[in-house]
Amino acid sequence: MLKFKLDFEIPKVPIIHDFGKVFMLGSCFAENQSNYFNNFGFDCNSNPFGTIYNPHSIALLLNRIQSLKPYREAEYNSDNGMYFHYDHHGSMSRPDLQNAVHVANNELEASRQHIERSEIAVITLGTSLVFKLVDSERIVANCHKQKAALFTQEFLDNEAILNSLGTIEMELRAINPGIHIIWTISPVRHVRSGLEHNFISKSRLRVALDQHLQNKENQYYFPSYEIVMDELRDYRFFKEDMVHPNDLAQQYVWDRFVDTYFEKELRSKLEEVEAFRKFEQHRPRQNQEQHEAEIEKKRTSLKNKYPSIHI
Repeated sequence: MLKFKLDFEIPKVPIIHDFGKVFMLGSCFAENQSNYFNNFGFDCNSNPFGTIYNPHSIALLLNRIQSLKPYREAEYNSDNGMYFHYDHHGSMSRPDLQNAVHVANNELEASRQHIERSEIAVITLGTSLVFKLVDSERIVANCHKQKAALFTQEFLDNEAILNSLGTIEMELRAINPGIHIIWTISPVRHVRSGLEHNFISKSRLRVALDQHLQNKENQYYFPSYEIVMDELRDYRFFKEDMVHPNDLAQQYVWDRFVDTYFEKELRSKLEEVEAFRKFEQHRPRQNQEQHEAEIEKKRTSLKNKYPSIHI
């Protein structure tokens, strides 16, 4: 039989035994995959401060979550009537300063509580190419569409990446010593600075992760980047921008993730949840009220059968 692609095995580590809490932080790819967790009945908290792409900013954010150091109004900047923080994504910006600070501090407490009760944390690294404020040399998580002259751009070196990875691990363990950490690299292409920089950026992350994971317990590398770039090495698996993996690719990565980390008995439970979701999404032409009553009946049945499910 002719083979048209190389397949590679991912070592199976069945660490996920039941529906529970999951904490995800990092690139927008993390948010896409979190949709699957939530859809299948897990309580998944993903990117509470918006998408964060580089490991330095992820480490800073986790330090803040762990320490519960409150945000202050003086830390915020403003532009076009919106207040923003350079450690957050633009989705956290608000037209009211007090509200922006209040929302951020609420997220700190909610995130810490979620991590405390989570079985796994998934950290998705997007890039090692970072922006620094010229006046302070501070690395920002997001430029918030400010003038380019305010920033310089550079690659994090290997030592800086390793330090950030170590901090991420340390802060997660300080909150939840037994948490399993799954690391992955986003397959989303960061082409704003060119494809050449994108490949350099991803390779630096991969080398540092390989070093970090030597002789580590309860930490794993899931090859999202390699799956999309090698097994799915075709632009038909990307959206029209040729940068973001499309729904088909995301589904394939999710299936590989489930096959790698989910216990066999839990995988069979997912089939029941999937059947429920299909029934829930069905739109009958008649008897809508009866259909909604059936949905609630099936939902209650699943909750009674699996008390930890979040559905």
